Amino acid sequence: MVAELQQGMDLAASDLREANVRLGAMERQVGSDLAELRILHDSGSAESVLRRAISEIRNELRQARTTQKSNQELLRLLEVAQGRPDRLVAMPNTLLESQPALRRLKTA
Repeated sequence: MVAELQQGMDLAASDLREANVRLGAMERQVGSDLAELRILHDSGSAESVLRRAISEIRNELRQARTTQKSNQELLRLLEVAQGRPDRLVAMPNTLLESQPALRRLKTA
Protein backbone atom coordinates (compact mmCIF):
# COMPACT_ATOMS: atom_id res chain seq x y z
CA MET A 1 0.00 0.00 0.00
CA VAL A 2 2.90 2.35 0.79
CA ALA A 3 4.44 1.55 -2.58
CA GLU A 4 1.16 2.44 -4.34
CA LEU A 5 0.93 5.74 -2.49
CA GLN A 6 4.56 6.48 -3.30
CA GLN A 7 3.91 5.69 -6.96
CA GLY A 8 0.83 7.98 -6.94
CA MET A 9 2.87 10.75 -5.35
CA ASP A 10 5.68 10.32 -7.88
CA LEU A 11 3.16 10.42 -10.74
CA ALA A 12 1.54 13.59 -9.32
CA ALA A 13 4.98 15.21 -8.94
CA SER A 14 5.83 14.30 -12.53
CA ASP A 15 2.54 15.82 -13.76
CA LEU A 16 3.25 18.96 -11.74
CA ARG A 17 6.72 19.32 -13.30
CA GLU A 18 5.28 18.90 -16.81
CA ALA A 19 2.55 21.45 -16.09
CA ASN A 20 5.16 23.90 -14.76
CA VAL A 21 7.25 23.45 -17.91
CA ARG A 22 4.20 24.11 -20.13
CA LEU A 23 3.24 27.11 -17.98
CA GLY A 24 6.78 28.52 -18.25
CA ALA A 25 6.71 28.14 -22.03
CA MET A 26 3.33 29.86 -22.18
CA GLU A 27 4.55 32.72 -19.98
CA ARG A 28 7.59 33.22 -22.22
CA GLN A 29 5.29 33.30 -25.24
CA VAL A 30 3.08 35.97 -23.66
CA GLY A 31 6.13 38.06 -22.83
CA SER A 32 5.62 41.60 -21.55
CA ASP A 33 1.83 41.27 -21.33
CA LEU A 34 2.12 38.62 -18.62
CA ALA A 35 1.73 41.08 -15.75
CA GLU A 36 -1.34 42.60 -17.38
CA LEU A 37 -2.89 39.17 -17.89
CA ARG A 38 -2.23 38.23 -14.28
CA ILE A 39 -3.95 41.41 -13.08
CA LEU A 40 -6.94 40.64 -15.29
CA HIS A 41 -7.06 37.06 -14.05
CA ASP A 42 -6.62 37.83 -10.36
CA SER A 43 -9.24 40.52 -10.16
CA GLY A 44 -11.93 40.95 -12.78
CA SER A 45 -13.15 44.18 -11.21
CA ALA A 46 -9.75 45.86 -10.95
CA GLU A 47 -9.04 48.43 -13.62
CA SER A 48 -5.85 47.53 -15.40
CA VAL A 49 -3.61 49.81 -17.43
CA LEU A 50 -4.98 48.43 -20.70
CA ARG A 51 -8.61 48.85 -19.62
CA ARG A 52 -7.91 52.40 -18.51
CA ALA A 53 -6.20 53.18 -21.82
CA ILE A 54 -9.10 51.71 -23.80
CA SER A 55 -11.55 53.75 -21.77
CA GLU A 56 -9.59 56.95 -22.37
CA ILE A 57 -9.34 56.23 -26.10
CA ARG A 58 -13.10 55.62 -26.30
CA ASN A 59 -13.76 58.91 -24.51
CA GLU A 60 -11.43 60.78 -26.87
CA LEU A 61 -13.11 59.14 -29.84
CA ARG A 62 -16.56 60.22 -28.57
CA GLN A 63 -15.31 63.77 -28.12
CA ALA A 64 -13.76 63.80 -31.59
CA ARG A 65 -17.01 62.56 -33.14
CA THR A 66 -18.98 65.22 -31.30
CA THR A 67 -16.56 67.91 -32.47
CA GLN A 68 -16.74 66.57 -36.01
CA LYS A 69 -20.56 66.71 -36.02
CA SER A 70 -20.46 70.24 -34.64
CA ASN A 71 -17.95 71.33 -37.28
CA GLN A 72 -20.01 69.72 -40.04
CA GLU A 73 -23.05 71.69 -38.88
CA LEU A 74 -21.01 74.90 -38.83
CA LEU A 75 -19.78 74.14 -42.34
CA ARG A 76 -23.36 73.67 -43.50
CA LEU A 77 -24.34 76.99 -41.93
CA LEU A 78 -21.38 78.72 -43.59
CA GLU A 79 -22.43 77.32 -46.95
CA VAL A 80 -25.96 78.63 -46.36
CA ALA A 81 -24.56 82.04 -45.40
CA GLN A 82 -22.35 82.08 -48.50
CA GLY A 83 -25.33 81.48 -50.77
CA ARG A 84 -27.74 83.72 -48.87
CA PRO A 85 -26.00 86.55 -47.01
CA ASP A 86 -29.37 87.77 -45.72
CA ARG A 87 -29.46 84.64 -43.48
CA LEU A 88 -26.38 85.90 -41.60
CA VAL A 89 -28.64 87.61 -39.07
CA ALA A 90 -30.17 84.27 -38.07
CA MET A 91 -26.87 82.41 -37.61
CA PRO A 92 -26.25 80.83 -34.18
CA ASN A 93 -23.69 82.26 -31.78
CA THR A 94 -21.46 79.16 -32.10
CA LEU A 95 -20.88 79.99 -35.76
CA LEU A 96 -20.22 83.63 -35.00
CA GLU A 97 -17.82 82.70 -32.19
CA SER A 98 -15.85 80.45 -34.50
CA GLN A 99 -15.80 83.09 -37.26
CA PRO A 100 -15.09 86.57 -35.82
CA ALA A 101 -15.26 88.13 -39.30
CA LEU A 102 -18.87 87.00 -39.60
CA ARG A 103 -19.69 88.59 -36.24
CA ARG A 104 -18.23 91.88 -37.46
CA LEU A 105 -20.31 91.61 -40.64
CA LYS A 106 -23.44 90.91 -38.64
CA THR A 107 -22.95 93.85 -36.30
CA ALA A 108 -22.04 96.20 -39.17
